[in-house]
Amino acid sequence: MQPKARVIPIVSMDDLDRACPPRDRPVDTGAARTPEEALAILNSLTIWGGRVRWAAFKRVGGLLIGTTADGKQARFDVQKLIEFRHLQSRILEYLGVALGLPKRGTYGTIAGTIGELMLHAAKRETVDTGSLEDDIRALLVRCWQAAGCPNLATNHELYYTLCRLREYRRQPHAEEAPPCVVCYGAEVLVHPQVFQAWASCPTGAARHLTLVELRQALGLLDLRPYEFDLEQDGERLCVTLWRGPVEVLHG
Repeated sequence: MQPKARVIPIVSMDDLDRACPPRDRPVDTGAARTPEEALAILNSLTIWGGRVRWAAFKRVGGLLIGTTADGKQARFDVQKLIEFRHLQSRILEYLGVALGLPKRGTYGTIAGTIGELMLHAAKRETVDTGSLEDDIRALLVRCWQAAGCPNLATNHELYYTLCRLREYRRQPHAEEAPPCVVCYGAEVLVHPQVFQAWASCPTGAARHLTLVELRQALGLLDLRPYEFDLEQDGERLCVTLWRGPVEVLHG
């Protein structure tokens, strides 16, 4: 007697979807080789509940703009794309759609997946708006020029310039900038505190920078803190300036 042949059931993709819903499977974001593929995977996520279908994405600096198939736009902060709450609130604000909450403990994973796919979908429409150090560099040049392009040749000149800066008080409507950005030999010197005060004035840039932001930008421009210890007519002056390549003002 011949043994019965074993019948192996054929499982269709529909059967697989019913047994293991797509939302329960890990999403392979690396499978998206093009922005179009990233958009297709993004639209396949069940988190949208059939109420949101994306048509395109573009990135302008730290802003990500998504356009839906019906022409609506939603804006997201790139730095917050890993936060599900940010995605949820922006989609509600711009599209009027309240996303359902995923399973507890998966918020970060789902937000990261969505954010990565959105950024990939925007790769062909990305505009670089520059960085903080580029912005500070432009302000340094503006301040230097507004002060008359001070170019110091001796320690004597540097000493009296620092004395002027020591007495400086914020003047919101002064047309001339304080000499807090100067050329000294082959270097540029910056007095951070006075520069910060000038930058906050309407005639400066009305930018209220923190010293941490300013020092970070100066460091990225290859400037480093240096303590000058100068003496003139028996009076000693110690002050820390940031010094770096003069090309910062001419690049």
